[in-house]
Amino acid sequence: MNQHCRVMGCRRETHRWGGGYCQKHQTQRAQTGTAYTQNLRPRERSPYILATLLFLNGRVRHGDQDVLMMLREVENLMKRARALEPWSIHRRTPNTVRAQNILSMIHQQGRYSALHVLSAALGTEVLLRMRPDTNSAPDFRKVQVARAVYHLMGCTKKVYEVESQRMRGSVVRTVMKKRDKALNSLYVSRYLRRLLEPTYRLFLADRFGELQTFTKRRMAKGYKYQQPFAWHLYAQPQRETCREVSST
Repeated sequence: MNQHCRVMGCRRETHRWGGGYCQKHQTQRAQTGTAYTQNLRPRERSPYILATLLFLNGRVRHGDQDVLMMLREVENLMKRARALEPWSIHRRTPNTVRAQNILSMIHQQGRYSALHVLSAALGTEVLLRMRPDTNSAPDFRKVQVARAVYHLMGCTKKVYEVESQRMRGSVVRTVMKKRDKALNSLYVSRYLRRLLEPTYRLFLADRFGELQTFTKRRMAKGYKYQQPFAWHLYAQPQRETCREVSST
């Protein structure tokens, strides 16, 4: 006997490995942590992340040992993580390795530091606590924290130069861009948050009141979205083409 999806109003048949959900809602559950709500947009979480970034930066300038210890732990975690190229990642790659690869690629690309990674994770935790309208499901929280950190990882590029067969002396340069789509798996998001959460767990429990007050003050002054010096760090990235061909 065929059973229907567990989501109210959905009359589709359950997927074989969907855990009581149809194929559509099982895919949504893997990408968001729950089959009922959508992910947070980068524009929603950016003001909280930026406020957390400025708060931690101020604590570093004052020599706060708790913040310095957190940054040291996150930096060591990024250095010890195993790095893989997106071309060598396949479906059977362990989820733990794919989660570690995200931190390692952020460290290797050198565009963002441990402070940005910690601000992305901690700022999203503050957002989920301050906004009661967000979903409180544990998996939803884990996925949102993982997405904020994954947002910092750029594409890996490979450049191929081949002699042109049409024009003598010219070279065709092909640039291949690829990024591991690891967050299509719920288990990768769970493990990535499990790696980062112990570094800021006690700090969030002790200093949440300070973070909340600092964030509210910034939003009250009108610093809700646009920040000229750091807005580009967490803005919605432009879609990059997978292949670019140019002749020189």
